[in-house]
Amino acid sequence: MEEDTTGDVEQKIVRQFPVSSRRTILALVVAVALVASAGVATGWFLSGTGNREVKSESVVASDAQGEFVDTEAFPDVAEGILRSGGIDDEGTHHLERGEGPAQYAYLTSTVMDLGVFEGKKVKVWGKTAAAKKAGWLMEVGKVSIIE
Repeated sequence: MEEDTTGDVEQKIVRQFPVSSRRTILALVVAVALVASAGVATGWFLSGTGNREVKSESVVASDAQGEFVDTEAFPDVAEGILRSGGIDDEGTHHLERGEGPAQYAYLTSTVMDLGVFEGKKVKVWGKTAAAKKAGWLMEVGKVSIIE
């Protein structure tokens, strides 16, 4: 006769998980909250908490934006009346420098809002960028109102 060993095998394989105590669950919740808080705090400190955005009121007061411009990073300079609109998806604005559209400098900026200066005669400091349609495409780092 063969012995019935299925009960013994089942008992060895199937076991109940231990039930976690409230203390263990509380410790896990506190640990997750601490890790999340540390991540948020680290991101806040590493983001450079200084306010880099210049509001239009301060532009009127100082007539300039981008005072922290690095002249080595933005060596090119142009003057003209700042208007909205680029050419074939190149630039968000352009400078009317006289002599018609062939002389326009097309502008884009990742560090400031050029719309604040629309319609004003300005001087811009920037860096010439590669363009397919624009005669001159510039990434602007500083703008100063002339008139």
